[in-house]
Amino acid sequence: MRLMGHQISGFSILYAVSRQISLTVFSVVVSSWVERYESVLRNRIKFHFMESGIEHLLRLDLPTLQDPEVRSKILSPNSLAFDNPGDAWFALEGLKAKATSILDLITQCTFLIGTVRNQRLGPIFVAMCVAQPFLTDLTEIDLWRSSYFQHSQNEYFLRMKALYGLISKPQFRRDILSDDVGHFIKREFRQARFNLGDTSTDHLGLQWKAQKSVILRLACAFLAELPMFFFCIQSFFSPKNLAASSMTILQQTAMSIQWSIRSILKDSSSISEVATSFKDLYAASEVENKLKDGYLPCPIDKGKVEFGAEIEFCHVSFTYPGSMQKAINDVSFRVGAGQMAVIVGVNGSGKSSMIKLFNRLYDPTDGKILVDGLPLQSYKISDIRRSMAILCQEHPPYPVSLRDNIAFGLPDEEVTDEDVELAARQGGASDFILKLQKGFKTTLDPVDATNCHYHSKMPAAFKELMEKKEKPTAISGGESQRLAASRTFLRLGGGNIRLLAVDEPTSALDPQAEYELLQRLREQREGKTVIFITHRFGNLTKYADTILCMKAGHLVEQGTHSELMAKQGEYYRLHEIQAQAFAKDLEIDADEFHIRGDSLDMVKQIQEMKLLQAAQILLPTDSKVPDP
Repeated sequence: MRLMGHQISGFSILYAVSRQISLTVFSVVVSSWVERYESVLRNRIKFHFMESGIEHLLRLDLPTLQDPEVRSKILSPNSLAFDNPGDAWFALEGLKAKATSILDLITQCTFLIGTVRNQRLGPIFVAMCVAQPFLTDLTEIDLWRSSYFQHSQNEYFLRMKALYGLISKPQFRRDILSDDVGHFIKREFRQARFNLGDTSTDHLGLQWKAQKSVILRLACAFLAELPMFFFCIQSFFSPKNLAASSMTILQQTAMSIQWSIRSILKDSSSISEVATSFKDLYAASEVENKLKDGYLPCPIDKGKVEFGAEIEFCHVSFTYPGSMQKAINDVSFRVGAGQMAVIVGVNGSGKSSMIKLFNRLYDPTDGKILVDGLPLQSYKISDIRRSMAILCQEHPPYPVSLRDNIAFGLPDEEVTDEDVELAARQGGASDFILKLQKGFKTTLDPVDATNCHYHSKMPAAFKELMEKKEKPTAISGGESQRLAASRTFLRLGGGNIRLLAVDEPTSALDPQAEYELLQRLREQREGKTVIFITHRFGNLTKYADTILCMKAGHLVEQGTHSELMAKQGEYYRLHEIQAQAFAKDLEIDADEFHIRGDSLDMVKQIQEMKLLQAAQILLPTDSKVPDP
């Protein structure tokens, strides 16, 4: 028979058809395999670069991370979205799309060149062309047309998401750096990733699509090839009537080529953009910290661990990045090893800024800080932070269990439940934790692993599932401070702390709880240098070896409580203001009470309660607050 001007045999046509069938089956099998394992590859790529991103993000110091240029390089929306495939996958997808478009164009041009005359297959040919899209649409469920509820209870996935949220949210950055828990977070994330394995974390739509049966895939694939099969059958039986149909195929091919060319030209800049996307994946590794790491271990002499750290400020000034006003201005003082110092002053006087210099969250703008007689910058930053325990006014609870919130205090050791419970009692958090339904297993801000879609009104079944979802648990400011204090007590129990710095940790506590917490913190001073920062005057100043009085960023006075009171300067003024406030609060107008019989005892009881509140400033050295 002659076909399109060429003499061919029926066997050649049958061979071509059978080869096309084989290729179709092979294509469906490969496509099914690709869709199944594409999810695995997507997860592996996402988590590989996520681990790398965590490592690079955790090594950056605060001044570097606060630089807008640095943040724009390493903190893209896709890099921070745990549920997204990530920048690496999007870059690969873009590269694949470009390669596919180019390959399609080449094959279409090859086919066009090989087509020399047209064939007309009629309405049947048209019906065969549209059959495949209809079947595909009928066999694929579009989730956006349906209602669905997606929720994950995989503990390893939830832990990974919680840990990733921990390092990507700026409110936790200070605590992560201060406690030097970055390596612990990396280790825990890697372990959870290993335990998760190749479990899919894709959106429900992708997971649903991957479950489509091979039979349906084959049916759709064969329908797509029906026009070609029909063309071959017609050429076998009626080779003289194929010119018009060839024209149809030629026209369709030409349109496909035009579409491919327009698509490539429209995205002409995407090749360079894809290359830039791959380069940006490694941008974080190229960022240098503004704070240069030291080279000396801290302490150099391991025997000094038991005696605390000697801290000395030499004409230190400090200005926050982006600010023009000095937070600390030409401050000099020395706190000997094992001593207890109290820094006092009104709000905004520069007290808290000192804390951020102790463990090198920032470096001084001018002057230098000495630890054990050597510049602070000469020590390894990780060693400095591991040798210090910092307790501040606000420590946002981590998005992990309450047990882990406390256990983060000792990231380098295996912490037992007994260790955590003891620290919770010391920090005053045990009572409120045990009242919670899950106790130490409670997560205050649980990870949201729910994805829900519905039309107009939420189905009753979805409402029931939403009700079962773990809800956030709110705690008070005082309970949050107790939780942070418990983490500090666990850290103090590790045996490597040489400096304890406490910055207004009791602002949300009642007087009795504040007194008890400060007492327990003072009891931890053996073998440590302890620095308390406060704007309240009380028993702390009476026990201090030295008091530093700050005003508007300057150190205006320094000495013991008795020495500073004798000077009648700034410290005396602040002390008297608080003493007078308490004294007025203690005055009770007896005329307001009808003193008959036991009424006088009632007045005395009220006075005793007021005295308890005033104990912080009125008790002499070594006195204890009596039980009311």
